[in-house]
Amino acid sequence: MTKTKPHKRIITNSEISCWKGCPQEHEYRYEIGWRPKGADNLAALSGSGIHKGIEWLYLGETFESCVGAIRALFNGHVTPRMQEIDDPQKYWDARDQTIEIFKNYITHWWGQDSLTAVHPVTGKPLIEYEFEIPVYTPAGRASKLFSLRGKVDRVIFDDGEYWIQDHKSKADLSNKNMLDFLVYDQQMRMYCWATQIYLGIPIAGADYNLIRRKSHGKPSINKNGEVSVQSVDMPVDVYTQALVDQDWYLTSLSEEERKEKKLVSGLNWEKYDKEIERLKNVKWFDRVRQRYSADDYRDIQLEIYHVTRQMHSCTFPHKAQSSCDHWSGCRFKPICQGLDPEGMFTRSFNRHPELDQNDFHPPLGKPYKIEDKPKRIGFENLLDAVNP
Repeated sequence: MTKTKPHKRIITNSEISCWKGCPQEHEYRYEIGWRPKGADNLAALSGSGIHKGIEWLYLGETFESCVGAIRALFNGHVTPRMQEIDDPQKYWDARDQTIEIFKNYITHWWGQDSLTAVHPVTGKPLIEYEFEIPVYTPAGRASKLFSLRGKVDRVIFDDGEYWIQDHKSKADLSNKNMLDFLVYDQQMRMYCWATQIYLGIPIAGADYNLIRRKSHGKPSINKNGEVSVQSVDMPVDVYTQALVDQDWYLTSLSEEERKEKKLVSGLNWEKYDKEIERLKNVKWFDRVRQRYSADDYRDIQLEIYHVTRQMHSCTFPHKAQSSCDHWSGCRFKPICQGLDPEGMFTRSFNRHPELDQNDFHPPLGKPYKIEDKPKRIGFENLLDAVNP
């Protein structure tokens, strides 16, 4: 009698990150299947909306269709949860702001985009494509227990090289901590390595498509007719045009009209020099590239292997207390505190709801053989590879 091959367990970057952060949270999310109830926060929902609009844009859809996709995403998320949301209007306001950001994105990058790469076999554009490859041992052999899946935003082809483009929406693009994070971002190293193996094409690195999650402000006018210096972020040309228009208006008035309305005779332009310089440095959209070396890809292959070994052998998932209040805090903290989870969580048997594809071709490339490679310390090669 022939033995049937056991199904490999599918893991993702999110699951690996969860395990590394706190094995107990991993137990709740991926073994038991608990999911916190309630609507996503506005920042996450806005980021998803921007992502959806950009996806449809690069697939060649019309602007109206892209906006419709953003609206549908918000409606589909908010409408079923109306009873759980205290103030639904703030979600509709966030939806309108997301559409405005998407419009500004198109205006900013119009005519400057790289080409979308196509699948080497099917010829389909590589946008929101999924991959599945085995987890590999240091010797380059496929694991019998685990496979790695993921979904890539976009693969681009620029100046003879392939790059994985990742859309990231952030509150502030000038945040140094955010830029430092891109140097050792596990997800993109993993996706670049996996895509190189799955598609059999060399991947130079990650192309971060950074989007500020904030719509443009507008100039305001003081009671005396001057344009306000209020440090509200907006495109510098919008601010300078407001200065020109208001100065023209003030100087066109007669002295009697200005006295009647208690307005100044014109703008003191030197007063606005500092604010104009500040606005010139405000970033709404940016692109940063992170190049990876063969050593970086070997390291991520080895890291995934060792993490899955720990997952497989762990019989007691310990709590990592240092993660309880990290960033916005762990949503599973009430369970660890002994509170009754009923009503706070729902049960799901779908480990990875973000993935929906099931038909995968065998990997077209090969993994690394790294059994004899000495351990490399730190991110020295990565730091050298960051574009200024």
